[in-house]
Amino acid sequence: MIERSQVLAGNLAHSLKTPLSIIVVEATTMKSEPGQGDPEIILRKCERIRGIVDFQLARIRAASINGSTLSSLKLAPVVQNVISALRRLYPERNIAVEDAPREWRVACVQQDFEEMFANLVDNAFKWANSSVRVSLRPRKARGDCCRGR
Repeated sequence: MIERSQVLAGNLAHSLKTPLSIIVVEATTMKSEPGQGDPEIILRKCERIRGIVDFQLARIRAASINGSTLSSLKLAPVVQNVISALRRLYPERNIAVEDAPREWRVACVQQDFEEMFANLVDNAFKWANSSVRVSLRPRKARGDCCRGR
């Protein structure tokens, strides 16, 4: 039980990292350059953090009741939100992004996919010279967590 709690706490902390970083960037900009920055971004990211916390709590409750929270997730909104957030976080990088096909879905919990995808794209933004391409390939094997449909 302690090990599971540690994993869940780690997941929560990790999923809060990007929205908190964006809040810090916006607040720092607003403080150092009056009239610059966007308070609306701070409000949206605070709502996002609240949503993450609420989701994780609901997920823990749901898992204890029925043992599963897996569903089919539409990728386009998740991909767009993560890329938009990272463009705000790394404006100086000016990375061009070619993203995934709009009709793709994965069998995955949204928060889990967002966390995995955000980590990958964050690394891509940090290390890419000029562009990042998000591409998908369906897996034929039955039972894969994140396969295209």
